[in-house]
Parts: sequence; structure tokens; C-alpha cells
Amino acid sequence: MKEIFEQYGGAILTVVAVLALVTITTTLLQADGVVFTALSDLVKNFSSAAGIVKGA
Repeated sequence: MKEIFEQYGGAILTVVAVLALVTITTTLLQADGVVFTALSDLVKNFSSAAGIVKGA
């Protein structure tokens, strides 16, 4: 086991880190997630403001 971690420790850590980032990103960007909601509100507010400025 020690030999495996000595040889492949960096690769194993990289895979675990990438999987963790993908999991966190997927969780945050779900349709009811915090980030998705914030981005959705941002786009709606921006498009509303652009429509008001454009119509003025």
C-alpha cells in the first residue's frame, strides 16, 4: 500500500480533488442551487434594466 501511494499519490490526490470540485460545482449549479438562483436573478435584472434603458 505504501508503494502505491509513493508512486501514484499525486495522481490519486489530483483525481480526488477534481471529483470534489465537480461534485461541488454540480451541487451549486442545480436548478434550485444558490449559484443558479443568483445567476438567474442577475440575468433577469440585467435584461430588465437593459429593456428600460433601451426603451427610454
